[in-house]
Amino acid sequence: MCDIIRQVLKAHSYIGYLMHTRLGKIVKVPETFSDEERKYIIHPWTHVDFLFYNKVSKETLFVLEVDGIRYHEQNKKQSKNDDINNRVLQSNNIPIFRFKTNESNEMQRLSEIIKEFSH
Repeated sequence: MCDIIRQVLKAHSYIGYLMHTRLGKIVKVPETFSDEERKYIIHPWTHVDFLFYNKVSKETLFVLEVDGIRYHEQNKKQSKNDDINNRVLQSNNIPIFRFKTNESNEMQRLSEIIKEFSH
């Protein structure tokens, strides 16, 4: 995925990305989350796969998650964690896009997403 990201971003030099950014560093946790959910969100090992940002303004643009089909669809705990990630990112107005490892056309899909953030 890193190779695909690098290729797509060649045409968008103002967009950067970071890999494995701690979720707790990029979000504020609303009161609506339970104590257990809050602990998960701020845990040092809880991260997003790829965080895309504007290099000039340092504004967070979106998050890209790469979901291993076997691990994410067949693991109830991971499914629950994915739901928490989705909700906390959504509550912070950070769009999240999920790519499954059994899908294709990643380069085209990522290019289309990047175009949405081209201004």
